[in-house]
Amino acid sequence: MKPVTNLNTHHAMEQFYYREARILDERKFQTWMELLAPGIEYSIPNRSNTATNTELQNTEDMLNVAQELSHGLEAPMRQDDFMTLTFRANRPTSQLAIADNPLTRTIRLVSNIEPYKIDGKRFKVYNNVSMSWGRHGKDNHIFYFTRHDELVKISGEFKLAKRIIILDWNVITAPTVGMIL
Repeated sequence: MKPVTNLNTHHAMEQFYYREARILDERKFQTWMELLAPGIEYSIPNRSNTATNTELQNTEDMLNVAQELSHGLEAPMRQDDFMTLTFRANRPTSQLAIADNPLTRTIRLVSNIEPYKIDGKRFKVYNNVSMSWGRHGKDNHIFYFTRHDELVKISGEFKLAKRIIILDWNVITAPTVGMIL
């Protein structure tokens, strides 16, 4: 993969992420669905505190975050596709959404947007997010996470084709990770 050096493309990607954050913070989840590619893969792997692999001593691989993530041996925290994300986007507007009353308040700050070109239409994009989440006036949490995304250009617009979210926590102390990250 080669870094994206075209400033117009880089800027368009940044705008995609800033717009996505605003849409989610405004609770426009059905609008957010328009930013997704039909075959979207969306996951939050579990993260554990593992002992360092001494076989990798004196190499950077010894410190690799990937060693802390679930790799099929345990279920991820979330594993969604277009259909399950559609259910999640529509749920807050249904009469059954008592768990979402009162509504949560979020603010997402997206940073460190680092895009790489996979091919003519696909891009790997690393980015970091700081998100405040509040509800009931007493439940206030800050989430920090890294996203490994894949964007695809469809009809001249970027669409999210894949998202892996790596939370900075290995034990979740917030009441939920049910929100769209």
